[in-house]
Amino acid sequence: MYSLATPKQTGNLHFAFEATEPPGGGPPLHTQTYEEEIFFVLEGEITFWIDGEVIKRLAGGTVFVPRGVPHCFNRREQYQSPAPDGRRGLARSRGR
Repeated sequence: MYSLATPKQTGNLHFAFEATEPPGGGPPLHTQTYEEEIFFVLEGEITFWIDGEVIKRLAGGTVFVPRGVPHCFNRREQYQSPAPDGRRGLARSRGR
């Protein structure tokens, strides 16, 4: 992971970084307390889960996540969406 702008540099508004995710890679369900996140897919395809909605983005696509909104992402064709109780359930990705 390569940091482009840290929360400290942006007054806790944004955190920008570049990362490479292997197939199936991505963080667990989480929220950002202070900063908002903008994802720009450089190559391949990423599936996001944002506040209960499954969003698929290809290279060149973007996604915005407001602070305080539960989200995660990974590189799977079939996305394992997190259930509200923390368990993971299977859901089909919906193209956007």
